[in-house]
Amino acid sequence: MAKFAKLFETEHGQLLATIEGVDDDFDGPTICLRGESDEGVEPAFRAGPFTDTEAGWAEAEAFLDRIDQEDAENIARNLASTLSNFMRSVEDEAGGQVG
Repeated sequence: MAKFAKLFETEHGQLLATIEGVDDDFDGPTICLRGESDEGVEPAFRAGPFTDTEAGWAEAEAFLDRIDQEDAENIARNLASTLSNFMRSVEDEAGGQVG
C-alpha cells in the first residue's frame, strides 16, 4: 500500500506532505505541502496536478516517496522565508506592526 502522507521534523518546524485527490480546483492528484510558522499560519503549496489515471496516481505516489529529509528542510526553510517576507511587506504597507 502506497503512503498518502509523510511528516518531517525540521529546524523550521514540521512539514507535512500529502497526496490530495481530485477537487474543484484540480482535475488530478496533487502533492500538498504544509508547514508551520512562528505566526501559527500553515501555508499550503501544491505540486501537480498529475493526470487522473492509474499512471498519474502512481507518478504522484512516486513524487511523494522521493521527498526526503533534505528536501523537507529546504521546503520548510523556503516556506518560513516566504512567509517572513510577506509579513514584512504587509507591515510596511500598513506603516508599522501588524497584529
